[in-house]
Amino acid sequence: ETLALELNFWTVNRTISVYLEEKSYNLNRYYVPYGGPRPESYSKDAELADTLPEGDREVLWAELKAGAESGWDFSSRWLVGGPNPNSLSSIRTSKLIPVDLNAFLCQAEELMSNFYSRLGNDTQAERYRSLRAQRMAALNALLWDEQKGAWFDYDVENGKNLEFYPSNLTPLWAGCFSDPSFVDKALRYLEYDISNGGQPGGGGEYEVQEGFGWTNGMALMLLDRYGDRLTSGTQLTLQVPHYLVVALPLQLLLSFLPW
Repeated sequence: ETLALELNFWTVNRTISVYLEEKSYNLNRYYVPYGGPRPESYSKDAELADTLPEGDREVLWAELKAGAESGWDFSSRWLVGGPNPNSLSSIRTSKLIPVDLNAFLCQAEELMSNFYSRLGNDTQAERYRSLRAQRMAALNALLWDEQKGAWFDYDVENGKNLEFYPSNLTPLWAGCFSDPSFVDKALRYLEYDISNGGQPGGGGEYEVQEGFGWTNGMALMLLDRYGDRLTSGTQLTLQVPHYLVVALPLQLLLSFLPW
């Protein structure tokens, strides 16, 4: 019952409808409809708001809270599409439909369906199966990009945000995809050349680091689950398992992310 209440919170308070090709899709976003500076960062939020016209300050504070709700506080991911993507004052978290949030909820709906099946409550089990199927259809229609071979956050004002974030592959971890070919396509999406790699990102709340704990954990799970399909593109003298071959490049990739 507690898990059902948690999922219901997201349905009631964080659902957004998007119309595409005459169809309506419901997905979830981070959204905090309350203004005012965050209590835990009151002075910083107030100082940042002083750089904006007075009429824009409540919106800024609400977006900062939504960014904090995401756990990615604060990533440049939430600044994309803003008037100044290098400034935290351009944060627009609620305008983005995140891949990872919806993958987490998709997985939760599957778990709820399984729980109710074991309890013999077929009505509730079918309800959550239906919710998961609807979410997967929305993920495919709005977030999946066939050409790129990955899922991307959906900007309700500008369409897909095609920047790379580890969260782009969260549906693989959550098992929230219906077409098995998505696995190989998503793994090919990870292919890149680091011989001329860029510099680490900056401008966030923290010093640049080699990924946060959860992103590193997701990368390790990805390697463990799909390592037999990954290659480095080079011939090694030692027969090293594929997941070890790609571990270092993937970790380097995480270190370049613009947190």
